[in-house]
Amino acid sequence: LLKPKFIFPSSTYLSDFKNSILIDNCDYLVTPFGAFFKKELDFFIKRRKLYLEKNNIIINILIRSSEEPRKGCKFFLDSIKEISLKDPSILNKIKLHIIGDAFLTNNGIGKLIDTSYYGIVDRERLLELYVESDILLITSEEDAGPIMINEACGIGLYVISSKVGVATDLINGRNGQVYNQKTEELIEILNTLKIKTVREYANDFINSDHNYRLSFENFYENIIHQKN
Repeated sequence: LLKPKFIFPSSTYLSDFKNSILIDNCDYLVTPFGAFFKKELDFFIKRRKLYLEKNNIIINILIRSSEEPRKGCKFFLDSIKEISLKDPSILNKIKLHIIGDAFLTNNGIGKLIDTSYYGIVDRERLLELYVESDILLITSEEDAGPIMINEACGIGLYVISSKVGVATDLINGRNGQVYNQKTEELIEILNTLKIKTVREYANDFINSDHNYRLSFENFYENIIHQKN
């Protein structure tokens, strides 16, 4: 008889089930979800190349704002406040692009750092923002995904993420950094951040043959070709 196989989107998600009778005597694997169809990925990779050709000294960081405590936006806001008091020069090299609710903007982040706020966006607009950003910043304290990491990694966007969900499965030091939910760790990352490092990775990615690693098609192919 064939044993059932469970597929988990991240090792963090798997750890929640490790001691469960649900997966006793069953096979399982960790395979991060696909994020794009190959055809649409081709389209956005071409647009990303155009963005990367622009000479830019400002680091464009995309972040999702949420008033939910588990999303960690208060932690991020407090970190920015601390930077503005200790070394505001760090903030001069960054522009925030904020999606989601108005928590960050309502709490005055625009007075501390250059920001653009887009509100809640649909998927097409989100993909456009990935294309025109240098970094995706994740602040969540808990999250089974977030799927935004899969999407950002799938298009070659540098990711700075709290140690949550799929972060440790997809971020390897070359394509981003993972931090513990500590203000000093995030401040250190932002302080040492260089646009040259981020852009070199992005250019290497879009010119490599690994562009389809997080496509839906590749995700399905990996599952189908797993040995039972």
